[in-house]
Amino acid sequence: AFNVGSGVVVSGSIDGNAGSDTLNLSAYATARTVVINASSTANGFAGTEASVTGGFADINVVTLPAGAADSLQGANFANTWAITTPDAGTLTENGNVLTFSGVNSVIGGTSTDAFTLSGTGTLSGSIAGGGGAGVNTLTGNNVANTWGITGNDSGTLTGVTGGYSDIDNLVGGSDTDA
Repeated sequence: AFNVGSGVVVSGSIDGNAGSDTLNLSAYATARTVVINASSTANGFAGTEASVTGGFADINVVTLPAGAADSLQGANFANTWAITTPDAGTLTENGNVLTFSGVNSVIGGTSTDAFTLSGTGTLSGSIAGGGGAGVNTLTGNNVANTWGITGNDSGTLTGVTGGYSDIDNLVGGSDTDA
C-alpha cells in the first residue's frame, strides 16, 4: 500500500504496477478529491489527486479519510458504481474494478453511469451523474425508499444524505418505494 501521511505531497507520481495496489490517503484531515482518468494498462486505474502531483497509475484500492467530504469521480467511460457499505463500494470500468472507502460523494464521467445502492450501502454526501451525453441511472437499495424529485434529473433518496443530480433514470429497490 502507498500510505500517504497527512499534509504530505508526492511531487512525482505513484505507479502500483502489477498486483493489487492501494492508494491510502486516510491520514489526511482535509477532504480529498480523486479523479479517475482511465483504466491503467497493467491493471487498476490511473488518475489524479492533489497530494500526488504527477498522478497515479495501476491502483486497485483507494482509501480516503472518513467524514472529510471526500469525492471520487469516474473517467469519461461507461461506469458501474456499487455502493455496498457506508461511504464505500466499487467502481467498475472497462473490466477493471476499483474498491473504495471513505468516499462521501461519487461523480460519474461524461458517458453512461449506473449507480446502485445495496447491502448497507449509503453515502453521507451525494451522487452526481457527471454531465455529458450519457444516460445515468440510480437504483435504490432494497429497503423502504423515499424518493424526492425536486428538480430536473435531481432530488433526494433514502441513504444518500446530499441527494442526487444529473440522473436520468430512477429504479426502485425490492421493498416499498414512495
